[in-house]
Amino acid sequence: MPVQTRSSKKKNALVTKKKESSFTKKASSKKKTVRWRDIAPMTTADRKKMDQENPRCFLDHSDPSRPKYPICPRGSTKPTHQGIEAARKRAILQRNTKIRLKASNLDKPFHSVNIPVRAR
Repeated sequence: MPVQTRSSKKKNALVTKKKESSFTKKASSKKKTVRWRDIAPMTTADRKKMDQENPRCFLDHSDPSRPKYPICPRGSTKPTHQGIEAARKRAILQRNTKIRLKASNLDKPFHSVNIPVRAR
């Protein structure tokens, strides 16, 4: 009975492998989720421009040269739910109660949905 060495086992393994099919998987039709970190105003120029156009895009103006907690996406002057949530969560992490309450109050209109009352 012949004894197989490592090299001969590898050769046999290579020979017995099936050929990969040329069929390519179809790309999934899932939407790519847009995260706040992708659309947040990161650069100082973006922040200054946004602050000049709409000062309500930032929740904290304690330092006029560096406004903090942006709630509007880059290139827009309208607050979004994503921005408000991100500011609120960051304020909670940094233990900033004033900003957390401000963000929670701004977020209320986004959550006020008419829910039908059950029939009794």
